[in-house]
Amino acid sequence: MSIKTIVRESLHKNGIGETIWRWLHIANINILRLLPNKTYFSRAYKKTHGVNPDFNNPKTFDEKQLWLKMYYRNPLCTKCSDKYLVREYVKECGLEHILNPLYGAYDSVNDIKWDELPDRFYIKANHMSACNVRCNNLATFDKKSAVKKLARGMKHDYSLDSREWNYHDIDRKIIAEAIIENSDGSGLIDYRFLCSYGNCEYIFVDIDTADENGTHRTDARRNVYDSDFNLIDIKVSRPNFEPSLVKKPENFDEMLKYAQILSKEFPFCRVDFYNVDSKIIFGEITFFHAGGLSKITPQEWELKFGEFINLDGLLK
Repeated sequence: MSIKTIVRESLHKNGIGETIWRWLHIANINILRLLPNKTYFSRAYKKTHGVNPDFNNPKTFDEKQLWLKMYYRNPLCTKCSDKYLVREYVKECGLEHILNPLYGAYDSVNDIKWDELPDRFYIKANHMSACNVRCNNLATFDKKSAVKKLARGMKHDYSLDSREWNYHDIDRKIIAEAIIENSDGSGLIDYRFLCSYGNCEYIFVDIDTADENGTHRTDARRNVYDSDFNLIDIKVSRPNFEPSLVKKPENFDEMLKYAQILSKEFPFCRVDFYNVDSKIIFGEITFFHAGGLSKITPQEWELKFGEFINLDGLLK
């Protein structure tokens, strides 16, 4: 665990520390906003990989992702980054049956109709990550704390965090959805399909990604598979887990098909699913995995991952 992560987690253990961390984070973002995109991304790439990127002829996984950040502008990316409107896109693709049940959508925290919600649910902002609150019992739920967190999230321009333009123009809402969980109480498994125009080459399978309250865990683990669910002996940002912990789902081919359908319009995206009690549930579509900054070992896989991202007709 990095020193930065240790400090962040220590500060988050109390309200004052969390506030201090948030303001330091905002101050850092505001300073970095002065840099043009190419300079900002070049510095970030070199910090992660130790070398300068080649954005004139991008070849690696992150070079291509960051190039798309700078130059690719498809309004459909904004719609599909919106945790509320992406549901329309999934329906348009004929896959309404894999959507998680939606209990409500609200324009502000003041509009939340608590008395119309079920006893258990997730409530979150539609325009960003890490603004989730889990309710296990509405009768004892700390609404005041939830409202405070959601209201803070509604004010946050998530597009500034790592310059993901696709989040900037999202019409902000708060949505309440069903809690996704296995009937046997086992932890959720994230199946993340890396795709380019409907072609899927690699799948990230992640475990231990979130605590029960919805916050991201720092000890998440990841294995990487090919499109036939054969394990690949590499690491991408997270440590591996024992392969026997996750078997190939019986409906894997169905998940792969859905990922191909949902990704067909995009030069690169990551399509995420859960597979709960053999039922496929749509998670999200992400256009810049890890913000476009991944640590891949062995290093030659940075090029292999980059090869399948099709930028034909896009490069200037």
